[in-house]
Amino acid sequence: MNFFVELAVTIYEVIKAIILGVLYSIIPAPQKSVDGQVVLITGAGSGIGRLMSLEFAKKGAIVVGWDISAKGNEETKKFVEDAGFQMHTFECDISKRENVYKSGEQVMRDIGNVDILINNAGMVTGKRFLDCPDDMIVKTMEVNTLAHFWTLQCFLPEMLKQNRGHVVAISSMLGVDGISGTCEYSASKSGVIRLMESIAMEMHVHAIKTTTVCPFIINTGFFKGCSVRFPSVLPVLQPEWTARRIVTGILTNQKVLFIPRIMYLMVILKALLPVDATLSLHRFFGASTAMDNFVGRKKDN
Repeated sequence: MNFFVELAVTIYEVIKAIILGVLYSIIPAPQKSVDGQVVLITGAGSGIGRLMSLEFAKKGAIVVGWDISAKGNEETKKFVEDAGFQMHTFECDISKRENVYKSGEQVMRDIGNVDILINNAGMVTGKRFLDCPDDMIVKTMEVNTLAHFWTLQCFLPEMLKQNRGHVVAISSMLGVDGISGTCEYSASKSGVIRLMESIAMEMHVHAIKTTTVCPFIINTGFFKGCSVRFPSVLPVLQPEWTARRIVTGILTNQKVLFIPRIMYLMVILKALLPVDATLSLHRFFGASTAMDNFVGRKKDN
């Protein structure tokens, strides 16, 4: 293609994307139907995973929940069933790829091919770098980052065969902007963002959709003890609202979703300001001490 023709087409596509982005920020984008589709959610045994399970069940999806906690699976299944819906649960340690492949084969054999894959499971130690044990660093990377590779290797081939599907990654704003006490967590979530950018580029020529979600701290207990200096400016997110916002983003095929919206401004400021300026802002907002009293969520196995 002639350089100038290709440049003109590219400029047109960029302008079109900007106009649609502005338009959809004012007028809600149309939502796709997931009625009868298989939605698999990792980390479904608690928190946002549990709430997303209910939201998708309400929309007629066949919900499959994976979690390492048998108790968490049972509680989520009861939570969904008490609301008048159904779901399937599997106990799966996603840090082990052989477990992912085995459970994935069982899902595809007994329930059907996965239409929407939501990589939601995660863990955080909440320790400063030199206080974090080696084994916990490795485990965090296995759960938060490598597990995405294994689930994608498991389910993406069938999506490509069907020429449809949707891959979702629940990352974090800490994957965009790390703070003290989250070294291994921030690194793992940053890896997820970069992975999804590459997957989105590879899937662009196919009909596979991708969504990367980067929420601020959610009040689920996952970051229990983490402090927010100015909650009126950066409030801790309410889990029910956040789950609905994520589901809406998925159903409207939003490629990247920062929650809340003010986080888009923070990303822009980080790109434009000198590093020392962003460090000053971090200190002002308490990022250097936010994790000092972190206790996290108690694990059930």
